[in-house]
Amino acid sequence: MTRTILIICYVAWLISGCALAGVVAAGTPPEFETGIDPESWARVPAGEFLRGPFGHQTPVDYDYEIMITDVTNEQYARYLSEALRAGSIEIAADQVVGYYPSEVYHGYKHEVEISA
Repeated sequence: MTRTILIICYVAWLISGCALAGVVAAGTPPEFETGIDPESWARVPAGEFLRGPFGHQTPVDYDYEIMITDVTNEQYARYLSEALRAGSIEIAADQVVGYYPSEVYHGYKHEVEISA
């Protein structure tokens, strides 16, 4: 009898330990204020930099800008919509097709031609 009561108590303890604790309701994930504007850009000055896994020194003759945060899905979708309106890209056969002028091919193994 004591053994049965102990087994029942043990099973009840196991079941109560498996209960869902702190279940978060489905919906919008929380947002955190980081103080960084996700739409801001940083200027990168012209000069030389080490490129690729082989560390080839590559000159860049012009200043350019790059976003200081990763591009979000929303930003990329906005870019695609603007490029579609401007005629820079088109949708053909369920694919997005556009022209991108490629860089000079330097013969490194990691560079491959990507056909349209």
